[in-house]
Amino acid sequence: MGGSKADAYWSAEMAGLWNNPEAEVGTNMFFGLDYGYFLTNNLLAISGLQYASKNFNYRWPKNTYTNDIVLKNTAEFLSVPIGIRNLSYSNLFLGGGLYFAFPLGKMESEMTIDTSVTGDTDIDNDIGIFLDFGYDFKLSNSMGLTAAARYELGLTEVYSGDPEEELIANISPRSLYITLGWYRKI
Repeated sequence: MGGSKADAYWSAEMAGLWNNPEAEVGTNMFFGLDYGYFLTNNLLAISGLQYASKNFNYRWPKNTYTNDIVLKNTAEFLSVPIGIRNLSYSNLFLGGGLYFAFPLGKMESEMTIDTSVTGDTDIDNDIGIFLDFGYDFKLSNSMGLTAAARYELGLTEVYSGDPEEELIANISPRSLYITLGWYRKI
């Protein structure tokens, strides 16, 4: 699931028409590998390499135009998280850090009013912070399963457009991922 922050297009001729789109929760996906190194018995330094598909969806409610206007954008990234995880609460963990995500292509866009219009747009790197919260199901002393939630907040704009010419001017991703994983201590 995810969403994003954006500045909407606005002009005096269309006052109230394009302002304040609702950022909708979209389905996001990521998979990859994480590596952890124990700094202490309860503190883990983590990093990894992940593929992430992020959606940026906006809806202008009905009556701002003839029908709802929906703008759906999808972008794919290769992401590198770097952070710390605290394992001192039994099998619960809490962590966070920075992530750096590099686009794997153009952002695909689809706008629907009465018909659909599609297009591709160049995007920039996504740099932000993340928070992890989860639970380790230990199967043995050296391996187990992990269930977690990760929230990512983009600090940079992956797309910056001209607000005088474009419907959405600036996009910064926000994503929530629910993860399941397997781990092995070496």
